Amino acid sequence: ALPTSPEAGDVGMNDEDEGGNYRTVAETMRNTLELFSRRMQTVSGIGRSIALDSSVQTLFHSLSAMHPQLLKHTEDQNQLKDHYAGLQKKLMSVKEARASLNSMRRSHQKKQRQMEEEREMLARLQVQQKLELMRQQRREEEDHQEMLRQRRQKEIDEQLKLQELEAQQRLLQHQQRQLQLHLSVQAEQQ
Repeated sequence: ALPTSPEAGDVGMNDEDEGGNYRTVAETMRNTLELFSRRMQTVSGIGRSIALDSSVQTLFHSLSAMHPQLLKHTEDQNQLKDHYAGLQKKLMSVKEARASLNSMRRSHQKKQRQMEEEREMLARLQVQQKLELMRQQRREEEDHQEMLRQRRQKEIDEQLKLQELEAQQRLLQHQQRQLQLHLSVQAEQQ
C-alpha cells in the first residue's frame, strides 16, 4: 500500500529506486524481446519449428519471468497515479478553501469598512445635532434675554409714562389750586 500522508518522506526515494529498477527491467525486457523477435524470424526463415528451438524457448521463459515484474510495476504506477490524483484533489480542495477564505476575508473587510464608515457618519451626525441643539439653545436664550430686555424697557417706559402722567396730574392740580386761589383772591377783591 502506498503512503497517503505527506509525512511519508520515503515516497520520493522509493520512487527513484523503483524507477531505476524498472528502467533496468524494461531495458532488459526490451533487449530480450528484440532477441526473441530476431531469433523467431531467423528460425522461421530457415524453416525450422519455433516451438522446438531451445533459444526461443529460453527467451520465452525469460520474458515470462519478467512479466510479473512488469505487472507489479504497472500496478505500482496505477497506485501512484491514484495517490497523486488524490493529492491533486486535496490540493484543489485546499485551493478552493483558500479562495473561499480570501473571498470571505474580503467580504468581512468590506463589511468592517462599511461599519466604520457608518460609525463615522453617525458620529458626525451626532456632532451636527449637538451643535444645532446648542445653536437652538443659544437662540432661545438670546430670544429670552431680548424678551426680558423688552419687558424691562416696557416697564421702564410705563413707569416713565406713569411718572409723566403723575407729574402732569400734579401740575394740573397745582394749576387748579392756583386758579382757585386766584379766583378766590379776585372774588375777595370785588
